[in-house]
Amino acid sequence: MTSLQQIRGWSEKYHFDEGELEIILRCHNSVVSPKEQEDKESFMSVLAHSFPYVFFFLPADEVQNRISLIENHILPKDFGEKFKNAILPLKGNETEKETVEMMIKGISNCCKGDSEETLGLIFDCCSDSDGTVEAKDIIQLCYKLSICSQVLISPKIDRDHVLALSSQSLDFHGLTTSLSYMTKAKNKKVTKKTFIDWGKKCVPHIGSTMAGFVHNLVFHAKSSHSRISPFTNPELLDSSKVFTEQNSGNLFAISCMSPDLGGKWRRLFSSDMKDSSIALLEKRMAQHVGPTIFVIKVDSNRLIGGVAESGWKFGYFLFEIEPTTRIHHSKGATTKYFVKHNIEQINIHGEPVNGTGFFANGGKTPDLFVSEHFHWCKALFLDIPFTSKIEAFEVWGIEELREGQSLKEVGLKTELHAPHHHPQ
Repeated sequence: MTSLQQIRGWSEKYHFDEGELEIILRCHNSVVSPKEQEDKESFMSVLAHSFPYVFFFLPADEVQNRISLIENHILPKDFGEKFKNAILPLKGNETEKETVEMMIKGISNCCKGDSEETLGLIFDCCSDSDGTVEAKDIIQLCYKLSICSQVLISPKIDRDHVLALSSQSLDFHGLTTSLSYMTKAKNKKVTKKTFIDWGKKCVPHIGSTMAGFVHNLVFHAKSSHSRISPFTNPELLDSSKVFTEQNSGNLFAISCMSPDLGGKWRRLFSSDMKDSSIALLEKRMAQHVGPTIFVIKVDSNRLIGGVAESGWKFGYFLFEIEPTTRIHHSKGATTKYFVKHNIEQINIHGEPVNGTGFFANGGKTPDLFVSEHFHWCKALFLDIPFTSKIEAFEVWGIEELREGQSLKEVGLKTELHAPHHHPQ
């Protein structure tokens, strides 16, 4: 019997409110108490059906249909058992109080999103018997968790579209390469520590793929849990020369960098436009409110870019996607970059040209420079700086921020993460 004092203690310790703890207690009772249907229901199915109002949001059989779709066609076959053991690692001699707190802690670790605990739990759901994973396998798992998160709560889904999406052979080359680079083992298999360090350093939002999945599985997106940053994959509303069908995995890589980069993207500017220039770019930016994502494809098969506010007075961060994926913050007194227009740099032919530069606070040389007519760029923020011709330059704007969001200076963290989901 759980006392009110225990519930209040858990609430303070794990930062769940009493309503959320009630749902977790229902999950616990359904998992550990013997029932006739226990052998028929999987762990994920039990968690999904423990939410008291689940049938208010989806028809009677639809919840189980969604779980079956996820378990049988999207996630790896052994995910369910590993997921259960990661959340509820029972040894068989625990008291009821201990198993209750174990489940509360396990779900709390999932819902922390951008944390070592959540990254570690993702690893546990993917690792082999030797305690390592293949880089491509764990990145693929994160991507599939982001799909499952939407499948769980979208009012309607196109089953064929979901199956096609989950089975699509996306190229996560940049993500896989950057994770492999941090691996010291000769066989290039990844340890838990390496994965956690890589996630925090290179793609700090990738843990929210698990957070969103568990949040929607247990609470059906109705929790007020303040630590959760919803993960949403980008959806391009316009054509692109940078993001093609062959490299669309790069969109997932970018959304793994910050919680505000998912959703519908509208192309605001392209170097293919007639009379493209910085002046035209500024004019197009004036018509948009919210963050902008710019991407640069250069002739050395590199893909770099950054995220800036709509007025292009400062940038939140820069990034590289290909050949390796990593986020870069300014190393000055503040992590943001200051954008200066009409500055002069020397191009690859030794000639002075004007353009736009992204400067660290106090920096005299731009970490990134783009020439006025988008012919070439200089990237000094990378471990191996380069100067190169530009093949394509595009700027994308997120069509709308989720209700209640306002951007902060550092990393685009939002003050309020109110889940807003679009039907598939």
